[in-house]
Amino acid sequence: KGIAHELPNMQGIDPGWRMPEELEGEELPTASPVDELRKAIDRAHSGLLADGGI
Repeated sequence: KGIAHELPNMQGIDPGWRMPEELEGEELPTASPVDELRKAIDRAHSGLLADGGI
C-alpha cells in the first residue's frame, strides 16, 4: 500500500519556486535539433502559402 492517502491536500498551495522574471514569457529551448529543423521548415513554407506559391 502506498503513502498517497497519508499526504495532505496541496491543492491551491504555491509550488515554492517561481520562474525568474527575466525568463518569464520567453519560449524555452526546444527539446531537440529536429524540433529546430521543423520550425525552420514551417517558417519557410508559411511564406510560400501566403504568396500562393503552392
